[in-house]
Amino acid sequence: MDRNPNNNEKKNLNMMKNKITQALFVATLLSIVSCGSGNNNANEQGQNKATETEKSIQKKWVKNKSWKGEGYKRTEPFTITSSNWRIVWNFDSPTNAGSIFSGTYCPKESQDCSDGGGGFANVVNEYKGNDTSYVSTTGDFYIEVNAANCKWNVSVEEEK
Repeated sequence: MDRNPNNNEKKNLNMMKNKITQALFVATLLSIVSCGSGNNNANEQGQNKATETEKSIQKKWVKNKSWKGEGYKRTEPFTITSSNWRIVWNFDSPTNAGSIFSGTYCPKESQDCSDGGGGFANVVNEYKGNDTSYVSTTGDFYIEVNAANCKWNVSVEEEK
């Protein structure tokens, strides 16, 4: 038995300090772990909100103009404000005779499509056909269609 009571008190005091330090250490770790999992949950919620926002602002194709006919047509001018737009077209020969279908988009100020623009269809000796052509420029344009032995449809759609 230890004769000095101060030594026993010191030992007891040191043991209590160690237990308190260990308890504080464990409490701190638990606090950090629980805060970390809370942050993950907050991050997941933030990511879900971001995904919902992205879905709500997804762009859609909106029809700007459309035309249908037989033979040649030069459309009225139309304005494109979106940097992405497309020309959707189809043709069908009612008599199953070989058809010709050709289409070009042109800048409004061009008299013969030689000043820019581009072709979107050039089909010869087919009974029917369809396709979509994508364009990435803004401005005022018109469409020129040359066709024989077929009925056709052309639409211009903007991504908005």
